[in-house]
Amino acid sequence: MKFFKYPSLENHYRNKYIQKIRFTDAVDKEWVATEKLHGANYSIYWDSRSGEIRSAKRTGFIGEEKFFNHEQADRVVYPKIKECQYENGYLIFYGELCGGNIQKGVDYSEEQRFVCFDIAVVRDDEPDKLTFFSYDELTTLCDALGIERAPEIARGSFKDILQLDNIFNSKYGVFIAEGFVMKPVVTHWLPNGSRMAIKSKNSKFSEKAKSDKKPKKPRELSENETYYIDGVVDYLTENRLNNVISKKGEVDKSMFFLLMGELIQDAIEDFDKDNESNFKDLDKPERKFITKSLQETARDIVKRVI
Repeated sequence: MKFFKYPSLENHYRNKYIQKIRFTDAVDKEWVATEKLHGANYSIYWDSRSGEIRSAKRTGFIGEEKFFNHEQADRVVYPKIKECQYENGYLIFYGELCGGNIQKGVDYSEEQRFVCFDIAVVRDDEPDKLTFFSYDELTTLCDALGIERAPEIARGSFKDILQLDNIFNSKYGVFIAEGFVMKPVVTHWLPNGSRMAIKSKNSKFSEKAKSDKKPKKPRELSENETYYIDGVVDYLTENRLNNVISKKGEVDKSMFFLLMGELIQDAIEDFDKDNESNFKDLDKPERKFITKSLQETARDIVKRVI
């Protein structure tokens, strides 16, 4: 089996991305919105021919390392997935590991559980390609196997789904949901090969916030340094750090500097996406200075969280 990272979702406020979709026939198709769960990205790989089944986090297969209490969810969902037979490749059930102590501010359940939001197949004749089920195929298979799936919020046109309010009570209880994910009922791709899928998160769960404390500037800065330091600092938030941690599992103070670095890296990547810039195009001394200048803010956030 080969690991396939789940394709990233684009934020609903990235207007240039939205415009790219508007110039395709996908705007005339039916779209669906499902609740975005606030947990840890999780997937289960199943080959019914060999009987091989494996679990994975956001970045790769789970080995001997601890990843929350995923075994609790596996014990429930593995037998259900094993009932599915597919003869031309292996299946990947993408979803969210949620509940328990995975994330703060939500109360899905005391136990950790797997909630499916996508299914893909890796066919023998296309071993390097993901082929996603349509949303209706996903719901049919999950319901037949008894696998929990992300709650459906609405169906409709691209325009109507995009305009949905992202502040609403979760289907799991009396608390605000993280937001919703929208995609065509039948999978569509942009010309650049990226899958059409959008996340609309409300401000409570935003990974961006206006920073009251700007990084110190020990000298006169270049234009690039000013641009990145003043911009990226707003992307250094506790919500972002919690999402970074969710990709790793349980953490402790020995991982302090690792988390600092990954928080800064994740913030820069999102800043680049929002502003169509490329940090890697900068000279190495500039990149090093920018990263160092953001460390104090990142350090304060990691201190508060762990």
